[in-house]
Amino acid sequence: MARGIGEAALLVLLGGAIAMAGLAMRRSLAQRRARDRFRLTVDTDGEVTDDPLVRVNDHDGPAAFCIPGTRGEGRIVITSATRTLLTAEQPAAKLEHERAHLRLRHHRSILAADVITTGFGRFGLLRRYAEQVRRLAELAADDQASTTHGRLTVAGALLEMGSAAPAATTVNGMPALTGPDVGGRIRRLIAAPTRRAPAPVGFLAPTALLVALVAPSGLALAPAALPMDTANQTRAADAEHPSVVNRADSRP
Repeated sequence: MARGIGEAALLVLLGGAIAMAGLAMRRSLAQRRARDRFRLTVDTDGEVTDDPLVRVNDHDGPAAFCIPGTRGEGRIVITSATRTLLTAEQPAAKLEHERAHLRLRHHRSILAADVITTGFGRFGLLRRYAEQVRRLAELAADDQASTTHGRLTVAGALLEMGSAAPAATTVNGMPALTGPDVGGRIRRLIAAPTRRAPAPVGFLAPTALLVALVAPSGLALAPAALPMDTANQTRAADAEHPSVVNRADSRP
């Protein structure tokens, strides 16, 4: 019986892994198609700058975000309102923030976190996992920009853009400059010297994915543990009292 339950648990684990991989693949392909379309749009309509990665879109609302890509296909998009709104070193700090998102491949961690939350968000431990990974990605990008341009410059850029428009976590699925928890990030930048955000932005996603895939098998195998433990206890008792076992076996 225990063996049958264990085999069933392995099948559940395999099915869960296949389902999660399929979900990740579908989302990845959908996001890639969206990025390709958006990249074509900004390359066609956006103003080319001295930086081959940066495009400026003519828009009244302040916004800044990145479009991940490979082999030089990544883009950083800002609006004309952003250039007007930010002053001094703030535009350069904003661009460095977006370069950090591209360089650290935050979109991959965010994709993995979204898949995990979709599949296992009903469990309390993972309910806010995607939200927290997005926050860690923004903290890491803030730290990268602060290293070059200073904490107060980055905090000032966040304050200006957060005050001018509602904070957007993503734009077309890409991390935006403001992102989540703007107030908390500004306080963090002002309150203490620059400190690296925990590296788990790139580490937590695959780790949690592994835990999420293993957890179902653990839950499925739990019922098997009871009969196995009971069998072990019975054998131990038989060894302690062999006369009782012999009498029971000799009954007609």
